[in-house]
This record gives sequence, structure tokens and C-alpha cells, in this order.
Amino acid sequence: MVVGQKIFNCAIVLKSGHILSFGSITILPIYREFYEDCWFLSGTDAPSNTIELSNQGVPFGTEIIFGLREIESAIIGVEIYEDLRVPLVPMNTRR
Repeated sequence: MVVGQKIFNCAIVLKSGHILSFGSITILPIYREFYEDCWFLSGTDAPSNTIELSNQGVPFGTEIIFGLREIESAIIGVEIYEDLRVPLVPMNTRR
């Protein structure tokens, strides 16, 4: 995803065919065959927390969570690749 002329490694959150948000990776892998910092920026360096898509603002970033109407106690967030492999995932360190 290109945001502010910078490239971010993202996951797209969809519901019923509609884009709800773009969740960006926080920790870029830089070992062995992975050199993501050559191409991508961490989502923490994003110039904005929304992007324009089809004339609508869509949430973009690293700290986006969703609740479910059907299950009030459920909360959904996005952690991408390396963010899941660290002992304390980024989403947990921001609470």
C-alpha cells in the first residue's frame, strides 16, 4: 500500500466485500532472506491514519481494532508476520 508516497506492508480487513481498514506491519524482518526495510516502512512511520480510497477515508495503521455486534466480548485486531513472532506483540504493548 502506498501512503504519502511511502510503501507499507499491509493486511486488508474486509467485511461483506467492503474494506474496513488497512493494518500495517510494525516490525520489519531484516534477517536471512528478509530485507523488508529496503522496500517498506513500519506502520508506526505512517504520515496519516487514514487513506483515500474510492472517495472515502479508510482507517490505516497499526492500532486498529474491531468489535463484533454478534459477540460483544470479541475484539479483532491485525498483527502481520514478524509482529506475531515477538514475545510481546505490538498491539499488547500499546495498552
